[in-house]
Amino acid sequence: AMLEKFRQETVSSIAPELSDYATSLIADMTNGYFNQVKLDEDFKASIIDAEGVERPVSWLSGGEESAVALALRLSVAFLITGEHPDLLWLDEPLTAQDKDRRASILTLIRQLPIKQIIIINHAEEAEDIVDDYIKLEKTA
Repeated sequence: AMLEKFRQETVSSIAPELSDYATSLIADMTNGYFNQVKLDEDFKASIIDAEGVERPVSWLSGGEESAVALALRLSVAFLITGEHPDLLWLDEPLTAQDKDRRASILTLIRQLPIKQIIIINHAEEAEDIVDDYIKLEKTA
């Protein structure tokens, strides 16, 4: 009972801040299609679109769900580090995204106040926003 009370208090104190961070990112990632990320007491996410309709993340397309997950992961990074992460490691952050959303996400990532960002990625668009890249190719 004490552990459950601690969990509920922790979640209730963190969820609003995570929601605020994710909300500030998701509109940029989706060009305004989504306006808000909400987390309930069990950390289940829902999204509010530009028309004010709220839906669980599980109802979204793969690309939309991936964008919300990225916004939440970035939110956790900022919350844990006190808004000043030195290093961010992203593995395939553009999975299931169309070309326009990939561009929006890459622009957002480039503008994050993080000293060093490492991206593992298969989309060549990422080469345009990075300072350095290493390209791996399979040889016969």
